[in-house]
Amino acid sequence: MRAKVIYIANQMVRDLTFFNSTFQGLVFHDGFADPQSDLIYAIENNITQNEPSLIVALQTLNIVIDSCRAHHIYYAQKGAFLSLAQGS
Repeated sequence: MRAKVIYIANQMVRDLTFFNSTFQGLVFHDGFADPQSDLIYAIENNITQNEPSLIVALQTLNIVIDSCRAHHIYYAQKGAFLSLAQGS
């Protein structure tokens, strides 16, 4: 899996904008927003560092993320929320 939500490569789009959005990852413990207990759960279940980035953009000219929130997006190999590379 290359990305969890959006994978953009080779100038598929010129502009990408997120406005007033919420990105919600996994919450493991009955909806409690406790990153420490989530991390302990993830380690015990061997899911750390194995996830792809939420958004991956390669050769994308304009990316705007304005007035957004991201929660519980962990455990990626690199760039848990956003991974930019190759001319982005």
